[in-house]
Amino acid sequence: GGDGKADAIEVERKEIEARNRKREEMLVREVSRDEIYDELAKVVDVLPELLQPEMARKMGLSRMQRSLLNPNESVGDLNTLADTLASYLDPHAWAELRDALTTVKNEKSYPHINSLFGKEGSTGWCKVMMAILGSPKVQFSSSMKSQANWIGLGDMLNMWTVAQKGRKGRGKSGVRNAEEVAIIVNGLKNE
Repeated sequence: GGDGKADAIEVERKEIEARNRKREEMLVREVSRDEIYDELAKVVDVLPELLQPEMARKMGLSRMQRSLLNPNESVGDLNTLADTLASYLDPHAWAELRDALTTVKNEKSYPHINSLFGKEGSTGWCKVMMAILGSPKVQFSSSMKSQANWIGLGDMLNMWTVAQKGRKGRGKSGVRNAEEVAIIVNGLKNE
């Protein structure tokens, strides 16, 4: 009986090592704009109103907040969004965002300022924000921080600070687990 157990443990160990190798290989490569586009298209399939012009208003953002976050007041399209995200995400942030987008598809709820900023707990949209804000390529200048605070987007800056610190403190995979996100979100809700 002992040999069978040892063999099963060895098989499991090799499977885990193979999964870890595959994940590390995936994280080494650049973020694919096409891969991002495909994932976003799946979300829009589930939430078709996402790209509608009135979506920004439905999200609970004020006119000033919308103008800071989207100066051209453009509706946007998946190509532009995929290009933008590809320029800001590193492989770690993309892995985290892909998981968050899966959660969004499962929850089937549209974004709102409260769900984005963690006021409704650890929602898929909050995870989306944390994934994007955790990318080392996402940085805010002093004037951007002042503007964001002035128009009521201080929560976003708090999330950015937490996401950046959390990213620096993680190991090689860089990906947060659900428990870490829940702890972060609870901290944001209590601020």
